[in-house]
Amino acid sequence: CGSLQGEVLLPASLTTVCNHAFSYAREITKIRFADSDAAQRSLRFEDFAFANCSSLQEIVFPKNLTALEVPGGSTYGWCEALTQLTIPGSLQEVDAGMGFQYMGYVQKITVEEGITAVAGGSLPTRYLQEAALPHSLEEIAERLFNSAGNLQKVYPTGEEPEEGVAVKLPEGIVSIGTYAFY
Repeated sequence: CGSLQGEVLLPASLTTVCNHAFSYAREITKIRFADSDAAQRSLRFEDFAFANCSSLQEIVFPKNLTALEVPGGSTYGWCEALTQLTIPGSLQEVDAGMGFQYMGYVQKITVEEGITAVAGGSLPTRYLQEAALPHSLEEIAERLFNSAGNLQKVYPTGEEPEEGVAVKLPEGIVSIGTYAFY
C-alpha cells in the first residue's frame, strides 16, 4: 500500500483494524473514523496496524468512542510525523491498554473534557513538550509525566498556556501522585 496518499476515512461500522492493515502506507497523512449514531463505540487496533506510516500526522477518533483496545506495542510504531494527539473525552478514562504510550514522537497532547482519570505510564512522554488536561480530570496519576524530559507546559484544556507559567493544573485536580513530574 505504499502508493496510498492523503486521508483515510474509516466507516462507523468498523470495530477492528487487524495486524499490519496499513503498515508501510507511508503517504497517508490522516486517519479519521466516521462518527456513528450509536451511543457507545469500541475499537481494537492490533499490532503494527498503522506501523511505518511515516507521513501520518493525525488520527481523529470518533466522538462516541468509549473503549479502545491496543494489545500490541507497535501499533503506531515509526510514525515520525504523528506529533500531536487528541484523546476524546468520551473515553472517560485512559489506561495503558489503549496504546497511546507507544506513539513515540508525540510532542503535544490534548486530553478532552470528560476524561476523569489518566493512568501513569499511559501517555507518550519521550518527546512530549506540551500537555493540555481537562477540568474533569481528578488526579495527576503516579508517574504520569515520568521521564518527560522535554516537557515545558502543562495547562487546562481549552486555555492557552500562560507566559512564564510552566504548570497550571485544571481546577478539578484533587491529588498529585508520587513521581508525577519526575
